[in-house]
Amino acid sequence: MFTVVLAEPESDGNIGSVSRVMKNFNIRNLVLVNPKAPLGDEIKAYSMHGYDVYRRSIKEKSLNCLKNFDLVVGFTGNVRCGSKILRDPIPLKELKAYLKPKKIALVFGRESRGLSNEELAECDIISTIPANPKYPTMNLSHAVSVVLYELTQEKYHVSVNLASSATKRRLLGYFNCLADAKSFKDPGAVKLAFMRTIAKSNITEKEAKAILTLLSKLVNHGCAKQRRWFKPKT
Repeated sequence: MFTVVLAEPESDGNIGSVSRVMKNFNIRNLVLVNPKAPLGDEIKAYSMHGYDVYRRSIKEKSLNCLKNFDLVVGFTGNVRCGSKILRDPIPLKELKAYLKPKKIALVFGRESRGLSNEELAECDIISTIPANPKYPTMNLSHAVSVVLYELTQEKYHVSVNLASSATKRRLLGYFNCLADAKSFKDPGAVKLAFMRTIAKSNITEKEAKAILTLLSKLVNHGCAKQRRWFKPKT
């Protein structure tokens, strides 16, 4: 879906680092447009296990190759690009909503001066990574890292099985039994503190049930010891 396009990259280290980052996020298509870097051994040193991404990369003479894509996104660290730019940059967080076509080029400029206004004007969309306005320009490989993370995070998102309302009610019920059974000066304050802690935490079902097992044993032990049954409210 995504192709990373580097316009006249000037550093083998950055080409290698971009290749490594692309491997991290399983983005395989890399285009080097009129590279100014020597394309030497330093690329392999920086790319590590992402060297195959570089080896498969395509070398192009000019940005005319962007005509082969359904959508072209140009990235800039300078949000005040001047009056020659016809549109405002879209913040990276909002970019994903615009990425519907199949073949999308993510175009990054030179390390020294980025993409020119004329090159940005040829892009379908301009985007930017919000950063310190006093120093918004990022290193090339760092910028690629942030962009690929943002655009692929749903793909690699690990779902969390949060505790159900029923499990949390049982947890609070057993805790309240313990609080009422002990000689607390203000059991209401203790119960409120625990309830707030559970409400603010992203406790998982597994974690809640582990705590629930302990609390239920404590309650049942207290019941047996005092010969009375504490029935938790649910």
